[in-house]
Amino acid sequence: DDEALGYAEYVIKWEQIPIDKRSHLMRERQEHFQKQRIENSMGSSEPTPKQVSQIHTLPAFGYCLVGVPC
Repeated sequence: DDEALGYAEYVIKWEQIPIDKRSHLMRERQEHFQKQRIENSMGSSEPTPKQVSQIHTLPAFGYCLVGVPC
């Protein structure tokens, strides 16, 4: 069917990309999704007491935890 043909064309095009370029693209994709997971995780939960105490021991560089007064 059309979906299978489209996927086969995608795979053939992907395999034609040099391996070093494919590796670079895969790393970029992994970093993108890892960053998304971290942002979603950080945005959906309150900071732990350990995180709050840690942030208060660091010098101020203009960074604040969400939900924690700077």
